[in-house]
Amino acid sequence: MPYNYLNELSKIYPLTDKGVGESTHYYTIVYNRIMEPYRNKAKGILELGVGSGDSLRMWKQYFSHAMIYGIDNNKNYKFSEHRIKVFIGNQEDTSFLLSVCNGIKSKFDFIIDDASHAPQKILQSYRFLITYLKIGGYYFIEDINKKDIYKLLPAVNDIDFVKTRCTELYLHGMNNATMLVIHRTG
Repeated sequence: MPYNYLNELSKIYPLTDKGVGESTHYYTIVYNRIMEPYRNKAKGILELGVGSGDSLRMWKQYFSHAMIYGIDNNKNYKFSEHRIKVFIGNQEDTSFLLSVCNGIKSKFDFIIDDASHAPQKILQSYRFLITYLKIGGYYFIEDINKKDIYKLLPAVNDIDFVKTRCTELYLHGMNNATMLVIHRTG
């Protein structure tokens, strides 16, 4: 297997479930393959669902020039680091998402949804946030239950004003979780 810097970072930040290991999803394999060409170019990364903050720290180290943004609904969550900013709110609240995106004032290179894993909430935030993803950017939806894939697939490509293409479904890791990878093409 070729060298994968994200796999190494996931060992440094073990509270993220994205890496390779016994209780992880092995998503870093897909992330590294897609994101590696953008490591020194990406300016903005957004992750929904912050958890411990380890994945935000992993993204910060991986993307040396990017600002890393997180959204979490835990009102008690306090997290602040250089080049990392976390907003507290719900992923399906479009007024909240609008205020976050207007405050950032630039589009994202990558958006990672690791929040609720509930199809309706995923779709609500996806339909809103896809317009804040740069053309050529990628939107990742993690930890989808297999039975929900067929609800999500038609919906992610059913937005008239944005061209997207589902590039892959990735099945692996803990509980056979699935990750949906969407490439914004126009």
